[in-house]
Amino acid sequence: MNNYTLPSPSLFLEGSFFLLATLVALSLPVFTWQTTKNGKWTKATAFLVLGWMVLTGLLTQWPAFRSFELPPPFLLTVAGANLVVTLLVFSSFGTRTLAATSLAGLVLFQGFRFPLELLMHRAYTEGLMPIQMSYDGRNLDILTGIFGLILGALLYWRPLPKVLVWIWNLAGFGLLLNVVGVAILSTPVPFRLFHNDPPNIWILDVPFVWLPMVMVPAALFGHLAIARKLLGKVDVS
Repeated sequence: MNNYTLPSPSLFLEGSFFLLATLVALSLPVFTWQTTKNGKWTKATAFLVLGWMVLTGLLTQWPAFRSFELPPPFLLTVAGANLVVTLLVFSSFGTRTLAATSLAGLVLFQGFRFPLELLMHRAYTEGLMPIQMSYDGRNLDILTGIFGLILGALLYWRPLPKVLVWIWNLAGFGLLLNVVGVAILSTPVPFRLFHNDPPNIWILDVPFVWLPMVMVPAALFGHLAIARKLLGKVDVS
């Protein structure tokens, strides 16, 4: 188990991170309501996503969960969450949900990555996160959020060429893979590549655990959902 000690985060960083993660998690119940208009299903979905947040928050108190010895339980849990999200997008539920959601809305949804990257940079300046995970280092995912807000707003006003949305979506997906890869290689795993301090262990504490457990799967969901829309698998309105 890693024994590196991090400085205490500011109240602003903790509170803002908690708020953003909660808002992103509650986007799934919103999509459920758009699909079913059923209060019972919407409440059940809200219970599940909030339950996931509680569960992963509690797991951070389990010593084995905080170990990066192979196979690291933390990274396996993250991989499992992303697998579930991928299956969800391509399920019948995902098809109905995407049919009830506009392309503009899905693109705008990815705008949460703009404030997320600002908070991650704040984590770096507070000594919690290594520089390579910020936009001062190897992480340019803030561009996905900025252009997502611009592109989504334009899509609400008028149709845009699909190729433009494809370029943004593929670029954003590439930037997501990049920061996830950098993050993994910054953890204290045996194959760690980035050895500068601090190691990437801040994500083992609440509310920062919800970066890989909630917001990364949400970003993946957005890219896969937009791809399905653009491929014509569901209504692209």
